Amino acid sequence: MRHSGPDKISLRLFLLFAFFLLTGVLLSAWYEQPVFLAIPALLLFAGLAVVNYRLLYFLLFAFIPLSVEVLIGGEFTLKLPTEPMMAGFFLIFLMLVLYKKDILAKEYLTHPITALLMAHFLWMLICLIYTINLEVSVKYVIAKSWYIATFFFMALIVLRKASDFRRLVLFLSIPLALVTLQVLMRHAMLGFSFESVNDTVRPFFRNHVNYAALLSVAIPYVFFIRLNYDEGSWQRRFLNFTLPVLLAGVYYSYTRAAWVAMLVAVIAYFMVRYRLSKYAVLTAAVTVLLLIAFLAKDNRYLDFAPDYSQTIYHPDLEGHLQATVNFTDLSTAERVYRWVAAAHMPADRPWAGVGPGNFYPVYKRYTVPSFRTYVSDNPEQSTVHNYYLLMLVEGGVIGASLFLLLVFTVLFAGERAYSRLKSREDRNWAMAALLSFILILVHILVSDLIETDKIGSLFFLNMAVILILDRKSKRESEESGA
Repeated sequence: MRHSGPDKISLRLFLLFAFFLLTGVLLSAWYEQPVFLAIPALLLFAGLAVVNYRLLYFLLFAFIPLSVEVLIGGEFTLKLPTEPMMAGFFLIFLMLVLYKKDILAKEYLTHPITALLMAHFLWMLICLIYTINLEVSVKYVIAKSWYIATFFFMALIVLRKASDFRRLVLFLSIPLALVTLQVLMRHAMLGFSFESVNDTVRPFFRNHVNYAALLSVAIPYVFFIRLNYDEGSWQRRFLNFTLPVLLAGVYYSYTRAAWVAMLVAVIAYFMVRYRLSKYAVLTAAVTVLLLIAFLAKDNRYLDFAPDYSQTIYHPDLEGHLQATVNFTDLSTAERVYRWVAAAHMPADRPWAGVGPGNFYPVYKRYTVPSFRTYVSDNPEQSTVHNYYLLMLVEGGVIGASLFLLLVFTVLFAGERAYSRLKSREDRNWAMAALLSFILILVHILVSDLIETDKIGSLFFLNMAVILILDRKSKRESEESGA
């Protein structure tokens, strides 16, 4: 049987891909390095990018719950397959902008969210001049550019109609539901014990905090977007099933930040619905300023230093929660230890900070010994566990101010879009994106998650969705006014 011209080409391409796939598997097995599997993956990525980069974009979100950290060469970790895909989408974005100059609508480029996001990124570039470690900062900025290009600008390009939004949620929620189910089943076999929770979320999550954060941040999308499908449709039934699964995952993650964030999301729903965001932001700002003034006066913060001998890890949930109430929980005390150091650091470098990614090499000289805990040696080289403080330390007052302005602008734009949009489906999208964004803002009070693929992806996606809906609401408002 003879093959036609297109069939011959397809067969040759298939055989070529099969050859590289086999080569990658053999090399990975021989050298015990999974990085060689990137060879066929890159070829597949390149082929899909040429044929249908929009489908490839949705696939990226399907891989977010499934990505794993792989140690490369014993020196650095790579999240596979998401980070190589992000690098690829950065190149795709550049090519699209170069060859299709009108690929991004002018109304998107001139929006305050875009302007502030780019101002924030530009300030990071300026901080490279003043950084204490240029190599670390350059790596940080390159990674940040991948996130912004992939999850913000590419979202503005790909998400054009309602079906695109729906498809994205399904691509994310199906693997997330499957991962959560297997975590719950493994955890159930261990009696849902507190001490085993970190083991059950691996290898897809570093720890229970990252796991619970992704689940909680995805819940608003699952809750509201299911309402955009017809009753009885498989999509509606699937999302109806997924919602309690994710809620159970959050509950059995035993993550205090996720529990609090879910409560905040309920309050935030009514805040958005009744347009109270400005008052909430003002109240939060005044509260923070008063708290800082109270702690700073006569070094009153020293009165809250923990007892080193009593600040220990508690292997059971009851002891963990009781220690939290008594301020003797190890993880909380260690956070305070780093927060105190971070609060002292801007005095020496107030405007540009120590440079992107440079908290760890510097912070120990600013720590206060009375706040030290059993894990203060910090062998994993983690950072301050408060993203707002991190922005202040690494980007100075200007960097932190630009970040806060960006956050406030997104909040106000989301609320404005929700109040002006006409269709129920669009309003559901606005509420889902805004609540997901608020949940992230709560999580980063005690964690540094924006630079992770699990949360950073949705952080920038939420901004893009809110921008799209804000512009749509403006057009609808102008048309109805006319």
